[in-house]
Amino acid sequence: MNLDMAMVGEDNLKTLLARVEAQKQNPGFAMDRYFYRSAVAYERELDRVLFRSWIYAGHVSQLSNPGDFL
Repeated sequence: MNLDMAMVGEDNLKTLLARVEAQKQNPGFAMDRYFYRSAVAYERELDRVLFRSWIYAGHVSQLSNPGDFL
């Protein structure tokens, strides 16, 4: 049974880790569609990348003119 058939409908940490390992076996290829649709992958990306390094200062609507700052 291939990985796609074994993981149909499952989106959990175990599935994510299995998909990561499978992806590592195919360097140079595009990421599997799972990574684009997975809520688990999205949450981990938020926690491990965006929330660790990005600083949210405000919304673009608060800046009326070029050169404005918060």
